[in-house]
Amino acid sequence: MFLPRTSEDLRRLVAYLIRQHGYEPAYTRLQAQHAPAHDPENEHDPRVFCYVKPDRWKIFCSCAVESVSPRVRLGLLLHEIVHLRLDAFKGAGSEVDVDAYILDHLPMAGYTYADHLYRSPFTGDDVTAKAVEHVSQVFADAIQRIR
Repeated sequence: MFLPRTSEDLRRLVAYLIRQHGYEPAYTRLQAQHAPAHDPENEHDPRVFCYVKPDRWKIFCSCAVESVSPRVRLGLLLHEIVHLRLDAFKGAGSEVDVDAYILDHLPMAGYTYADHLYRSPFTGDDVTAKAVEHVSQVFADAIQRIR
């Protein structure tokens, strides 16, 4: 399954990070990849969307990432990109390190954790993802304008 919204948001977010924050051009190799094995997890835990692995240029995603708002999708992608940037893959401390980096180095993103209501692609029901990554609407709008 191709993830068109996620792939386009990732392309634009990476372009922004390269132009505005000096990320290496190698980040253009990043791809959003559907991880079918992740779908059942997301069906049971609406907060489970994406993850990365060390030394990979892929963000593995549940298909549900296509169903969330751009504010959430960009927050999720930003979080995973920073895991790669910091090589932060060592448990809960890595999650704190990633969040701290975003808050300290990318304050314009308006990065927060909040609940998010979206329609489940599995059941068609409205579900709430608790405490999921978001960026501000202003930041999401700015990223959406990048060509």
